[in-house]
Amino acid sequence: MAGSTEVTVAREIPAPQASTALAARGDGYDPLVVAKIFRASGLFPDIQSEAAAAAKLIYGRGLGLSDYDCMAGLHLVSGKVVLAANLMAAAIKRAGRYDYRAECTDERCDITFLQVDGGKWVKIGTTTFTMADAKRAGLDGGQNWRKHPRAMLFARCISMGYRQHCPDALGGAPVYVEAHGEMEITEERSIHAPAAPTPDTTERAAPPAVAPKRRDNLEDAGTETFTAVEATVGATGQGKFGPWELIVLKTAEGPSFSTLKAEMGQQLRDAAEDAARVRITWARTKKGGLECKAIERMAEDAP
Repeated sequence: MAGSTEVTVAREIPAPQASTALAARGDGYDPLVVAKIFRASGLFPDIQSEAAAAAKLIYGRGLGLSDYDCMAGLHLVSGKVVLAANLMAAAIKRAGRYDYRAECTDERCDITFLQVDGGKWVKIGTTTFTMADAKRAGLDGGQNWRKHPRAMLFARCISMGYRQHCPDALGGAPVYVEAHGEMEITEERSIHAPAAPTPDTTERAAPPAVAPKRRDNLEDAGTETFTAVEATVGATGQGKFGPWELIVLKTAEGPSFSTLKAEMGQQLRDAAEDAARVRITWARTKKGGLECKAIERMAEDAP
């Protein structure tokens, strides 16, 4: 990809669109009205409230997305925007002042990013992502990486290139790619050392038992449908039968589910990589968490 950084095109270059033009997408309907319609339709079970749907519409319209794309391809997780790779690519082109050219094989993807300068498309940089990079990042184990490596490489490359070369194309806010193993959101955990005990000889009544902290509004057992977002290793250890690891699946709806079973853990990983809709059967653990007892892909997301 070495050489001149200037790319001349024959066609006329349209003037860059203003950010207000992107925000106007959505036909001018009040987002609260549209949110109410989407929630009442039942087409998107992950919508927990009209306010959450309206937030997705407001943010998505600012990125130039249609109302349907806001509902189907955009999630707000832990205060961060999660976007499908194809929507990110389309939004970059729709910005007007940026474009890209991709060359992808089953082994690598090179994306050259362009910007309008003086009536010409000028090369501003190239981002590359290879299968070797995927292996180092631990991304190549899922079924989509095995079946569709070219699409996986493109998804990773477009999200990297956006942050490197045109981070203002989508309004300046950080945007993360959801599908195809592209989840960038991590949960920060605070670890505090226990304070040294203070000697106290006073006899005190035993404190009342405290119920385990619950981080969700689910019943102690049940079955519901969720959208898989990210699978991470929650903890590891050495047991009687060898090493083990706790796999935790985050969902777009909020609840997280865990398992110690290796086979089910791989199912959780595959579902997260595909951003699949899954039906999960769970049971409450003694510590208040949710243990995944069974996971089943919905028909439209079955591999």
